[in-house]
Amino acid sequence: MPVTTVTRVLSYQYCKSSTSVAANFRAFCRGRSKNEKYAKTSIVFEVADECEYWLEVFSNTPYGDRDEVTWLQGEALEILKVTDKIKSNLQG
Repeated sequence: MPVTTVTRVLSYQYCKSSTSVAANFRAFCRGRSKNEKYAKTSIVFEVADECEYWLEVFSNTPYGDRDEVTWLQGEALEILKVTDKIKSNLQG
């Protein structure tokens, strides 16, 4: 992939949001209460959705490996499904 302003910005934004998913999931695992765990899971869901957004933007550019972007989009969707289920279990 060529290094351009567009690819640098998209890569940077995706990297920021994906590392935020990991950091907030770690915080969820260390949560001290059900409410704290729910709040952290909500943040994980939000930033995973942001990852999916940046991948969607990336898929609409002529840059990058299409198969890899598609695979990453599937992974982001799985994280969204899992965190949504965790949130549902914490509510009920």
